[in-house]
Amino acid sequence: MTESITNQAPSAFDSFNARNLRPEQVAKTFVPSEHYNKISKKRHSVVLGPRGSGKTTLFKMLECRAQDIWIESKKNLTDIDFCAVFIPTDRLWNEQVETLTGLGFTSEHSEIFTSSLFCAQVLHRLAECIKYRCRESSSINWKIEISNNEEYELVKEISRGWRVKPSTYTFNSLISELATRKCEIPAFIAKERVLGEEGRISRIADQEFFFLDFLKATETFIDIVNSFAKQDNQTWALLFDELEIAPAFIVKRLMESMRGGGDKVLLKLSLAPYNPNFDIESNIFSATDGNDFDLIPLWSAKKTSEARRFCIDLLDSMLIEKGIFDTTAEQIFGKSELDGYDEILDGIAREQDDEASINYLAENNIRASDLVQLKGIKRAQHLRKAIPILRARYEFLREGTDGQRSRKSIPTMYSGANALFDMVEANPRWFIGVFEPLIAEYINNKKSVSRKRQVIEIEKAAAKFLSLLKTIPCPIKFSSVSAVGVDKAIDTIGNYFKSEVLGEKLIIEPAGSFVVDSDLSPELKKSLGAALNAGAIVLASALTEATFLRSLDNQRFRICYLLAPKYRIPLQLMKDVKLKRILSLSEASQQADLVFG
Repeated sequence: MTESITNQAPSAFDSFNARNLRPEQVAKTFVPSEHYNKISKKRHSVVLGPRGSGKTTLFKMLECRAQDIWIESKKNLTDIDFCAVFIPTDRLWNEQVETLTGLGFTSEHSEIFTSSLFCAQVLHRLAECIKYRCRESSSINWKIEISNNEEYELVKEISRGWRVKPSTYTFNSLISELATRKCEIPAFIAKERVLGEEGRISRIADQEFFFLDFLKATETFIDIVNSFAKQDNQTWALLFDELEIAPAFIVKRLMESMRGGGDKVLLKLSLAPYNPNFDIESNIFSATDGNDFDLIPLWSAKKTSEARRFCIDLLDSMLIEKGIFDTTAEQIFGKSELDGYDEILDGIAREQDDEASINYLAENNIRASDLVQLKGIKRAQHLRKAIPILRARYEFLREGTDGQRSRKSIPTMYSGANALFDMVEANPRWFIGVFEPLIAEYINNKKSVSRKRQVIEIEKAAAKFLSLLKTIPCPIKFSSVSAVGVDKAIDTIGNYFKSEVLGEKLIIEPAGSFVVDSDLSPELKKSLGAALNAGAIVLASALTEATFLRSLDNQRFRICYLLAPKYRIPLQLMKDVKLKRILSLSEASQQADLVFG
């Protein structure tokens, strides 16, 4: 197992990936969130989030093309007072570093080649942006009026600064020349493999563009363009997406560039939460959160009103797109959470199936029969901590006809608008994957979606997600099976939490989150890191000093709420327990040499 598995986290509903969409397409369905307001500030930013959390969408919405299309932005365009250029990470950059090292190239030469590819990508995107602003945009905010003669002079100046020689001094020729450069670099490397090491230093030194620094080249470009446009104070932003798959030295260079950076170029970076290869904060020249840049995590350990608000807005947008107006989430999916507590506690009082729950009430001087008369706020005051656990036990421990505890066919605690919103965790890709078929059913049947149908769709989404987690290797072995995925580790953790919530003894504050012990094996930690990047587990510790989570040691996590129905646990952050304890009580303890370092 190599560290690269952490950067290959699978994603459910990948067909909804904004990576495959043009900015104009993204803008047509974009729903703003609190994160958009943060990232649109005129500051350096580092955006952290698992797969599907909307990092690419947020970045593409800052581009001129998207801003021109997005109707809502017409009200707030003055808030975006920088020209943003989206730059996707090419997986070939990292692969090339590993390949060249394996072929005998020095690390210095490998970095030169990869840096030149990276720089060519940045310049190519800048050239496309200036063409759009001069020849396609009609917005007063981005449009640069320019004649053909001025285009000639502008491209000539840019070409000189970038060490390129387009066939003609037009935007199209400049873009073509930069595309050619991106092809010439791999061709040069292939030729070097044949020529060998002798004379290589001189041949590399003869290529001026190998030594072009992306940031200096960008600043030169900005000076030239701003001068032509008579916009001397115009700030530009470079938006680097999916940097978890970029070489570490490139990310380090970007972070260093944030330190006390000038006012010409803003840098906005997006990464997955777990990045074990990026040893950046230890470098005294690196930027620090809060001083040089804003750190924007796209998750929350606890449920938030902002996340639900975003889900409501996203649902409204999807409904309007299908011609449905003035319809609320509760009209389609019904109520959930606190709305169902009276019914559940009344059920406990009537049926008295769960002896542990009845005993708990008795120990607190509350008779089960009194629950029927004790309503609303008074009931909540007595049972605030107990209600979520009592509710779960009521859902899943009701007596069957054979006298055995059995699972209800429809676990209503996972249905209703708010419960659905909580389970998708404001992850746009999960939201669309779960809600699209439910909206289709609502339209086809012309009535609210049944709770059974809601639960079925959630369970389908969870099963799809778990099947993808099987592709992440895990060192734990079960029942003599030599190769398993990290889904088995998640199962072990989830089933432990299930036993805490639904065990014979009622535990009012059961364990429902875990802390990673420092002496667990590196292989297991890498697997869990990949699960974190996929969104299967959620960081519950505060992001304080660390810009990137390079180590899972002593960090607290919970299982994502999308998987809560599988393990029959409440949708809330619960008490933590050491992961080693969970593993020691499971079948995984048979492989202690693999689990523990």
